[in-house]
This record gives sequence, C-alpha cells and structure tokens, in this order.
Amino acid sequence: MPATVILPDYGRIPCVVRDLSATGAKINLSRRHMLPDRIWIVIPQMDVTRRAKLVWRNGEFAGIAFDRQLDETNTR
Repeated sequence: MPATVILPDYGRIPCVVRDLSATGAKINLSRRHMLPDRIWIVIPQMDVTRRAKLVWRNGEFAGIAFDRQLDETNTR
C-alpha cells in the first residue's frame, strides 16, 4: 500500500509498504533516497502516522520499527 516517509527536515519520500506488523514494516523506496536513523511514516489508507527507527536497508528495501505499536484495528 502507498505511504510517505517524512524526514526530520520535513522532506517527503513516497514509498510502498510491502509487509506490515504491529511493531514495524518493510518498505520499498528508491535507492537514491538516503534515510536517517529516525523517520515518520504516514500510511493514509490505514489512517496511520508513526515515528519509526530505521533497522536495516538493502537496496530499495528498508525495515523500520515503530516507536508505538499499531493496535488491532490498524493491522487488519
């Protein structure tokens, strides 16, 4: 599902959520975008905005961990 990464300088990077759990997500974004250690992610389709930590990055994929878990209504 489409999403947006919000950077500390308020820059925005479009991305796609490829895998989602209550504690984090695997996102797909262009290799040219550098990600800092801390970001915000906005997933409009689920009405979710979360602060997250970058856990790993491999090419056009990245794994992020949410600061606050999603509740059950957000992960269905």
